[in-house]
Amino acid sequence: MFDRVVVIEHPYRPERLEAFWGRLPFDWPFPQPVPVRGVDGRRCLAPSWWRGSPAAWGATAAHHRAIEWGLSSGSRSLLVLEDDAVFVPDFSVAVLAVLSLVPNDVGMIYLGGQHLREAISVNGGVVRCRNTNRAHAYGLVGPGMARAYEWLHAGEHWARPHVVDHHYGRLHESGSLACYAARRWLVGQAEGWSDTEDEHKPERWWRDTRMGGE
Repeated sequence: MFDRVVVIEHPYRPERLEAFWGRLPFDWPFPQPVPVRGVDGRRCLAPSWWRGSPAAWGATAAHHRAIEWGLSSGSRSLLVLEDDAVFVPDFSVAVLAVLSLVPNDVGMIYLGGQHLREAISVNGGVVRCRNTNRAHAYGLVGPGMARAYEWLHAGEHWARPHVVDHHYGRLHESGSLACYAARRWLVGQAEGWSDTEDEHKPERWWRDTRMGGE
């Protein structure tokens, strides 16, 4: 499904990308991930309409950059990973099974995340997102690439200090982009320091299809 894959690397912690390569499944079923440099929101100042922190701006700008790279490269489908992504042992087999069950109208697909509104069952492997957060492993397909890029750039929508994944959740709620997720999460977030949350976090795997919480 994905003709290009990017991994967003932390702008000044190269050890995170090195650890990511060590976690990548040996039988990875997609094109080799291309590193896209992250953005330091303290140095690259946010526009006047931004309501969040510098770290949150850096994260948002990094996802801008990743999608922009995909669009500019002529990609028709893009898998976006962050360098703290950690994969289930059977990832390569499981992800192909999930993608074979995704409806044809898909514009966005989450392989890992956190449902803030309970997802709607579609079939044995896929649910439809109503508001899904976290942005460490999601795909954009067809017009979904341009729609997500446009959504992140629409400053009038950012009335509150959202982070990029919160803002994607509002996109799901808008109903303007068909978004699905793996019923069983296939990608979690590795242990480490979170700039946006400003604290050290353990390895995290959120509930698959329930509302919020760990």
